[in-house]
Amino acid sequence: MLVLIDVAGYRTKLIKDLQEKALAMAERAKSLKSDVELSPMTAYERLIVHSTLQNVEGIKTTSTGEGRDRRVVIRYIF
Repeated sequence: MLVLIDVAGYRTKLIKDLQEKALAMAERAKSLKSDVELSPMTAYERLIVHSTLQNVEGIKTTSTGEGRDRRVVIRYIF
C-alpha cells in the first residue's frame, strides 16, 4: 500500500507550478517557432509536463538525456 502525504499542499503546488511552466514554455515554442528545452527533471515531473501538453495543438513533447540529466523538449510542430 502506498500512502502519499501532501504537507502544506507542497505536492499540489508542485504540480500546478509545473503545469503553468509547461503551458508557458509551449506558448514560447509556438511564438519562436522552435523547440524549447526544459531543465533536468525527475521522471514524475516529466510525466506531469508530458501529460499537460499532450493535447496542445502544434506541440509535441519528447524526453532526452540520461539519468539525472534527462529533460523534456517541447517541440513546435507546424
